[in-house]
Amino acid sequence: LPSFISPNFDEVSPAVLSLCGDSFPCLFDAVTTNSLTFANETLMVASIVEEIRNDSVEVISCGFPNDAENGLLNGYDFFAGSTVSITCNPGYYTFGPVRLYCSEDGIWSGTFKCIMLEPSLGFVPVPIIFTLVVVCLLGIVGGILLKYFLKKNSSNKRIVYIVPPSRRIIPLYP
Repeated sequence: LPSFISPNFDEVSPAVLSLCGDSFPCLFDAVTTNSLTFANETLMVASIVEEIRNDSVEVISCGFPNDAENGLLNGYDFFAGSTVSITCNPGYYTFGPVRLYCSEDGIWSGTFKCIMLEPSLGFVPVPIIFTLVVVCLLGIVGGILLKYFLKKNSSNKRIVYIVPPSRRIIPLYP
């Protein structure tokens, strides 16, 4: 059975020290298994791992974007610089961005949302209809107020125009 107690490295043979140097995994395996061949394999694997670590590049990912509830996510690249989009299911429309961009700091540019349309209004979103109704009502109320104030201020006052030669009309109120 293997011993999981840390070996005493002070009692290592010169052959092990010559092979392993200051590599702890190599020293551990040489002392634990009493095999220079096994320790040599450990040393080679450790150097391959170190080489891979040195040649590696940092990969930035934004992770999976928010769940595209009531829609379909288009795109499966979630790394920095990539773009994904959403297609909403029938009867739903996109609220917010249709495309998301994964920034260099690993954050998506927004979130997806598919919202159900009001069934009685067809394909026109409720906020748009509400805005149109409010604008129309403001126009009607404004027109009524303008007519009221014009009628109130037109008390048969006479407006006199003095027109200098080659000039525009200047209204004067007596």
